[in-house]
Amino acid sequence: MNIIDTDKKIVVVYLSRTGCLAYTKEIVRGLAASDPLLILSPANKEQFPNHNKQFFKTYSKAFNLLMHSMFVQTRIDKLMTGIVAEHKQIQLLLPAFHPWNLYFARWAKKNKVACTLTIHDYKTHAGEESHLTEQLQKRTIALASQVLFLTEYVKQQAIAELGPSAKFQVYHHPLLPAYSINSLPYSPQPRLLFLGRIVGYKGLHLVMEAIQELDVALTIAGKQTKQSITSTDRITVLDKVLTDNEISELLATHEILVLPYTEASQSGVLTLGISAEMVMLITKVGGLQEQLPEDAACWVEASVAGVREGLKRLIEEKEYYDELKRKVAGIKSKMMSEKW
Repeated sequence: MNIIDTDKKIVVVYLSRTGCLAYTKEIVRGLAASDPLLILSPANKEQFPNHNKQFFKTYSKAFNLLMHSMFVQTRIDKLMTGIVAEHKQIQLLLPAFHPWNLYFARWAKKNKVACTLTIHDYKTHAGEESHLTEQLQKRTIALASQVLFLTEYVKQQAIAELGPSAKFQVYHHPLLPAYSINSLPYSPQPRLLFLGRIVGYKGLHLVMEAIQELDVALTIAGKQTKQSITSTDRITVLDKVLTDNEISELLATHEILVLPYTEASQSGVLTLGISAEMVMLITKVGGLQEQLPEDAACWVEASVAGVREGLKRLIEEKEYYDELKRKVAGIKSKMMSEKW
């Protein structure tokens, strides 16, 4: 797949403050050999050390963002004109959603510069619906010269509304580094780990109810959004944004990673589980089954009964547990060979 043109200077525009940060860092790492130029929000100046970068001021509050949007095209024109004067031929990469991606794509279209846009979620999730976000993204898609979807599932959502396009391609979520390998053996009393933002569609209610009849412990690690889950005798809640070291420690000290989502476009957490070579219980929703073969995880229906039965099998069938652990290690080796 020809995603980048190595004869051109790659310019990565990442203006989000936290959204899809891990994904963007991994994409930039993969492009390191081409020495990309990064255009970042000042909030991320510490996130990309040892890279050539410039900063583009953004605003966190909606009112300020809206007010400055009236002038942002002029700022972008000036910034990009200077970059083109220095590097001549460039290719623009927009790896994560930001409202001002639209203006960068508009500049690229006007100046006949290749612009690659990544779509993580074509439709916003339940409880986080945003008509404005979806409309801005559609307008940016129309301007981009290449559009990457992380799953065929999301690509088909776009095609259903926009129609097919030769510029639509699927490039699956790269592995995120776990910084640790899970070497824990099978346990009849496993520790379960839920990792990531705690929002309604992640299905935590399914696993919390499912474990009531099981001899397991559950750690819920991630920042809560519109939820209020507290620790109990068997449930440990870490309500915070986690550091890489904290994530690594959690992945190394729990036997089973649970992804009980009720809907999903794709999952970066799933790729962390692959990197850490963990046994995973995952619901059969959205694009998740495109990320991992059927025989490399415990796939279940998105229901309390489905999650409970899957966990019981992992607890009662040591051979099944051990086979999943072997399978996911093999998948990891294969995925690590995939490059941009």
